[in-house]
Amino acid sequence: MMLRCGLATLTIGVLLAIPLYLSGCTEAGAVAYAVIGDIPTDAEYNLARVPTLVMVENYPNADESADDADILARYIIQNLNKNLNEKEKKKEEKKKLAPIVFVDTMKLYDLRTLDANKFHKMKIQEIGRRVGAKQVVYVSLDSMSVQSIGRSEMMRGVGSARVKVVNCVSGQTLWPQESGGGYPVGFQSNIVTPQQDITYHEAQDKTMRAMAKNISQLFYKHGPDDDDNNDDQFSPD
Repeated sequence: MMLRCGLATLTIGVLLAIPLYLSGCTEAGAVAYAVIGDIPTDAEYNLARVPTLVMVENYPNADESADDADILARYIIQNLNKNLNEKEKKKEEKKKLAPIVFVDTMKLYDLRTLDANKFHKMKIQEIGRRVGAKQVVYVSLDSMSVQSIGRSEMMRGVGSARVKVVNCVSGQTLWPQESGGGYPVGFQSNIVTPQQDITYHEAQDKTMRAMAKNISQLFYKHGPDDDDNNDDQFSPD
């Protein structure tokens, strides 16, 4: 399975032979060169339009990283809402598609803080049912940080995670079926220099937003001109 890191774009040249009819006879004359721009990337998986919990965990350090996990989950929900609900309004009118309702992350926070020990022993589908979800987009966060480059003031945002979708009724992993551990997603920014005037906390937030974008894009068709593709490499605003 290949690691999905950000947005891959492809330009294809298509050669079309066009017959020309000159002086009453057929000649294979001109060749047209058609460029099909940047082709959008299809969703890896189409989420069912049912109440959905987005749950992010760094399981070995669940208590220490809970705040970052909750922030990342909110960014993922924002992207999914924008691209699966807001951008689909016109299509919904034609296809009568119901919007996906995303469970408020505060419900997950309340359940976790009510009894942390009990929470950590619960299965993903049990947690989903407790907060009213039918499916869970589960993100196992392996790492996410802003790294310093040597002894300089340069830095780089990096992250990696595994993503899966779990049915809250059966407990079955709906996707990816071939890998119980989840679909790998990664991010690495360009090196950020002091001249870009980006603070550590800004770089940290941009890393979270970039990871959220890469994760959420697993579930909708996207292209290079999407509004949420602008911050991939921490370019100055």
